[in-house]
Amino acid sequence: MTRDGWNKALHWSHSGLMGLVLLAPSTLVLALYAACALAWAGIFAWRGPAHRPGPKLEGAARLFHIWGHRALYLGAAVAGISAVATIFGIETPLHQLILALFAGGMLHAIFHLWRHTTLMDGALKLILPKAMHGIL
Repeated sequence: MTRDGWNKALHWSHSGLMGLVLLAPSTLVLALYAACALAWAGIFAWRGPAHRPGPKLEGAARLFHIWGHRALYLGAAVAGISAVATIFGIETPLHQLILALFAGGMLHAIFHLWRHTTLMDGALKLILPKAMHGIL
């Protein structure tokens, strides 16, 4: 799988696993979430961001793209570590971390919907599977 393929798979897996952690936080779900979150954050730490802000993003929007993604990756790493600690019986604010990460993810989604519809820079094509590109 290409780096872009891994990025898409981890992006959507992370989103779904966050919901499962909130709804059914079993040991298996926590382990899957931790593996996904830490792998994704590790790839970011090792290789940097998968995508740079496009040329149509300027000023505050460009800074939001850069720092917003960094904050989300950091949040994923912290939540992943917290999930591992929870598995080992250590009390952590995992639920609150996931809720904060979920809220950040919603801002992230709104930002990229705005990019795609207002700037028309094809932002959603970077993260959605090719099978969905026809409906964009």
